[in-house]
Amino acid sequence: MIMRNVLLFSIFLFFVACHCDDDPNPEVTNSYLPLAIGNYWEFASIGPLGEGLIEHREVADFVTLNGRQYYLLVSTPLSNWAQNPKDSAYYRIDENGFVFVYRKWTRIEENRYRLNGKDGEEWSYDYVDNSIADMMLRKISRRVGKLDIAECNDYSFDVKQWADEEYTYTLAPGIGFLREFSDAWGAGMELKTARINGELIEF
Repeated sequence: MIMRNVLLFSIFLFFVACHCDDDPNPEVTNSYLPLAIGNYWEFASIGPLGEGLIEHREVADFVTLNGRQYYLLVSTPLSNWAQNPKDSAYYRIDENGFVFVYRKWTRIEENRYRLNGKDGEEWSYDYVDNSIADMMLRKISRRVGKLDIAECNDYSFDVKQWADEEYTYTLAPGIGFLREFSDAWGAGMELKTARINGELIEF
């Protein structure tokens, strides 16, 4: 009887341990892309489209997809001229600080960011229509509103087979998404408000 109780207790502890290790909502605290359910970013337009708020992007869920665990980020347009009601993208960060972005319509996992990369680092990945996306990281300071933010990661995106698709994504330490800009079209968006791990940040 005693042995039976010890065995049952051991099995109980095993399942409790497994449950604790498989946290359904772990918090990724990498300073350049803080992902936790409830974190959000709101962006205003820069360039010819004016200066009003145009997008709310929020970490909505933590899911398993294709055998991997991702944060689901949902982008909701805030402007009247936006065509698509919502956009969903799945983000995961591996042990090297590589950020992979997956969208169901492309079925491609983009290695868009390398959070721990060095200034001038370059890499490539397979993209849509059998093309290759080339990325380059620059360490810069970026002024947003009245704030100068040092040590930002500026990621330039280019597909040599295409025209007018050059794009730059900027991540800021402790904040995450800061600026997204089409170098070819001279338009984009930059951060106005964010809530990161319960703290409200305004520019």
